[in-house]
Amino acid sequence: MIMKLTNLLYFFLFVSVYGNEGLLNRIAGFSPAELKDKELQSAIVKLGMPAHEKLKTGNKESYKLRMDLCRKIRAVRDTKRLNKGLVIHEWGTFKYLQDSNEIEIGMRDNISDLPGFVQVWNKQPNIYHSRIIKKPILYFYPKFETSINVTVKCPTGILTQWWPNVSSFSPRRMQNNKIKVLRRNGTLSWRNIRFVKRQAPKYSKADKHPWWNKLRNVDASILNVNGVDEKFLFYRGVASRKPVMKASYAKDKLRIENTSEFKLGHVFVVYVKNAKVFDLQFSLDSHAAKNISIKWDQAVDVKTRSVQLRKIFQYYLEELGLFPKESKGMTDIWQKQYFENEGLRIFYVMPRKLQDSFLKLSFSVTPVSLIRTNVVQYEIFTPEREKAVFLMIQKLGAETFRERRKAQEKLLKADEFSDAYMKKVLNEVDDPEISERLKSILLKRQKLRHFID
Repeated sequence: MIMKLTNLLYFFLFVSVYGNEGLLNRIAGFSPAELKDKELQSAIVKLGMPAHEKLKTGNKESYKLRMDLCRKIRAVRDTKRLNKGLVIHEWGTFKYLQDSNEIEIGMRDNISDLPGFVQVWNKQPNIYHSRIIKKPILYFYPKFETSINVTVKCPTGILTQWWPNVSSFSPRRMQNNKIKVLRRNGTLSWRNIRFVKRQAPKYSKADKHPWWNKLRNVDASILNVNGVDEKFLFYRGVASRKPVMKASYAKDKLRIENTSEFKLGHVFVVYVKNAKVFDLQFSLDSHAAKNISIKWDQAVDVKTRSVQLRKIFQYYLEELGLFPKESKGMTDIWQKQYFENEGLRIFYVMPRKLQDSFLKLSFSVTPVSLIRTNVVQYEIFTPEREKAVFLMIQKLGAETFRERRKAQEKLLKADEFSDAYMKKVLNEVDDPEISERLKSILLKRQKLRHFID
């Protein structure tokens, strides 16, 4: 008790002599025991975002305490924003795939993971494109507003799935579903979206898709669109715009270049192989490059590390402005694909100016705050993965039915990146029997549900 009183007296004396500026300069040096003091915590939180920046540095022992204080500071800031007017948050993922020769591979615009009520632009799911726009989600937090109109435009691509249903979309499909339109200037418009308060929202059932229900577990307003309740606006699509990064990989040597004029503040490298994961986090200045040696002796168990990586990623998204429930929902959904599935991938958040030009958002009501955290997933299909998939494809020509069936089963269960590689190999296969069997497998992977007219 005497020790605590002594510390408090010292603290108040320090503030009285050096003021808030002095307290700011000392934040990084506070010990874990000092940071546990409620009076000191309260004083730091009152300093606001300048203290938030100072709390990013310090010793490892105080990390959790510092991060908890950062969350409290952001909560104060966010409450002020919410009391001023409409706040809108968006998150999503943009996927890009390249092979071991640094050549991009088009990925399928797949809808098999979507609930049946989601609206679909095209009846032919075999669209392969250089970039897939995955799950951009828009949440709304109104203060005074009762309704809003929203438009999304993609100059370099088309928007192919959405929910709730839109008032209009373009380009329109041609008769008989023949795709004769250019895949650009895609537009979706929702009109008269009403913000409603209900104890029991009338959501469409998504029981077979638990990730969809996770998206609803936030404090955002319920939206009512043409009599349908939902917690968010959802859309996906395909585009041809390349990432602002170049990467090359060979024999556990990875080189990453930032080709843009923007600093990439947080780059994550995650390489999962044989139930182990190697990961690295760093920033990359404009037009800078980084050479990385993949050190497997430093790799750790993927199950343990994936949980830690999810929490690190979640915290980073909160720093960018997402609310804790939003960032938790996003990282819960993507944990397996980001941090557990086999493969080499790089993540970074697309710089805001590029987001605004790539996917243009417009609202009939101007928000007091618009946060956009769209993550680019840059997947490298390594020589090891290419070899594994190619061997399975070759076994489609095996003499015994048992070997062929086993290969077919493995290829049917392969991930979306292996699917893209299979499509690439299909165009290069000389053996007619293997070609037909591989074509059949690719067709079976198209699990269509329903379409719009």
